[in-house]
Amino acid sequence: QNGIILDRVNTSKVFDNDCSFLSGWGLAMWRSSENTISRNALDFCVRGHSEGVYNRGQDSAGILCFEQCNKNVFVENSATHGGDGFFGFAGKEAIGERPPDAADFYSTPRGCDENTFVGNDFSYAAAHGLELTFSHRNIIASNRFVDNAICGIWGGYSRDTLITNNVFSGNGGMAYGLERGAINIEHGSENVIFNNTFTNNLCGVHLWWDDDGKLLELPGVKLTYAGVSRNVIARNTFEMNADHPFKDERHATAKMVGVQIRNVGGKGHVEGNVYAKNTVKISTKNAVELDVCGPFREANPDFNARSGDFRPEVEIIGLTSPVGARATLAGRRNIIMDEWGPWDHASPMIRKGVSKGDAIVYEIRGVPGAITATDMGRGRMSMPLDPPTASTPALLRVPIEPGVNAYEIKLDSGTWSHTVRGTTVRVSWECTFFSWDKASDPRTNLDAWHALAKAATAKVLLPSLNLRFAHGGPRDLPLTQKIDTKDWPGRDHFGTVARTKLNLPPGKWRFITTSDDGIRVRVNNKTIIDNWTWHAPTRDVGTFVQPKAGEVEIVVEHFEIDGYAMLALDIERAE
Repeated sequence: QNGIILDRVNTSKVFDNDCSFLSGWGLAMWRSSENTISRNALDFCVRGHSEGVYNRGQDSAGILCFEQCNKNVFVENSATHGGDGFFGFAGKEAIGERPPDAADFYSTPRGCDENTFVGNDFSYAAAHGLELTFSHRNIIASNRFVDNAICGIWGGYSRDTLITNNVFSGNGGMAYGLERGAINIEHGSENVIFNNTFTNNLCGVHLWWDDDGKLLELPGVKLTYAGVSRNVIARNTFEMNADHPFKDERHATAKMVGVQIRNVGGKGHVEGNVYAKNTVKISTKNAVELDVCGPFREANPDFNARSGDFRPEVEIIGLTSPVGARATLAGRRNIIMDEWGPWDHASPMIRKGVSKGDAIVYEIRGVPGAITATDMGRGRMSMPLDPPTASTPALLRVPIEPGVNAYEIKLDSGTWSHTVRGTTVRVSWECTFFSWDKASDPRTNLDAWHALAKAATAKVLLPSLNLRFAHGGPRDLPLTQKIDTKDWPGRDHFGTVARTKLNLPPGKWRFITTSDDGIRVRVNNKTIIDNWTWHAPTRDVGTFVQPKAGEVEIVVEHFEIDGYAMLALDIERAE
């Protein structure tokens, strides 16, 4: 899960390590200061990602800094393909969510402060290249931020940060809402964004104020808080051209913006910011230089030591050169997960792929030589495999036949072997879809929600329950039937009720759901899965004992609140 962990460690030197392909953190630091972290490979430290479908880093990261990690130097590390490349948080005591130990704790600002980042690669993250919030006086210079799913830098409530001479390109392709692109800073002040190169980001620099309620009243936040003020955006290059990566359906109406500054629901919170001497090149439609809520102040013509190609002088330790060493794995598409973590692109890996209605699909990677597949349950019958291509792995397709059928298939290459086992279920699911609102929220008014389901007219019969709504809704499902779905529910605030009956052999059976959001499963009126909550894609398991062969009725209820959505059910023997 994790590589190196430092807990209250100071003045250490960490260099020339490779802590990659982990499901947690490559390097994690708690209250550790004045350390030099140099030339380490901390790539593919990620817990959740499926390119184009789902991206939640779940706080995995190449580097974690938690609770007042100060005056550290991070130089020439590669922290690509992480949940975040770097994830830093001041800590709950620092902002005031938890009482501090010392009475004078808030006599000085607390955060992950005065750290220096030079020459690192923070690219291809499932979330942010570098997240550093509620922190002060950090220097981020000459780093690389390319194709991060949400944004390159997320610096909420940061102050007096110098961001200079960095490269930002193609960031924001799987962002949620307006937090997207290269640099995003909420409630930040006196930050200097200077002499960077921004190419084809959904947004170059995004600063904003909104009413965060009680968070703004916390003692650690109030200590240095100055709204969105006195930030400097100067001498950067912003380019937006036809080579941008935002050409899929998800971005059909997206507009690239050089600089956006917003003031949401208040007055006097955004003031005194500078935008000066930037170079802007726009050669594509749906792109603008500025989207700002008010005027800028005049720039100070002298930027002192922060002008020119400023690169801090730091100690570089180590003999390796991890930055760029895994260039052949560039791009988020190379984050390939199984239930244990990210694939290392070297070892054999087999995982279930996206199954079609007529087959369960297994993806096979990293196996040298020809692979044979033998169905051990059908007289050792040989099964065909789809060979790998330049863009797809080898594929094993297990046919789904009517009813409930167990399978056991042996894969062998001569130097490697693996057996896959499971159960196929082919029945007809009657699926009903409907929209709901606050008055019929299933968490608070289940009777009203059930009444909507009973009255719904959006119905379809499906051979399996594998509904990957993604960021759409029922009307967006790729159905094989010729059904007019334009009046079906769209994304957000919809419900699904799926019913079926099947002949189930005797024994103990495992029901496995993956859902976002709420899920409830009943078999013969017995509830075996109940996760009736707002949640990210989550796996739930329930069991049912069938005393003797016979027909059972299965009812699955699901609700979606907002964002990503899915509903999938598998059934297998539990013995």
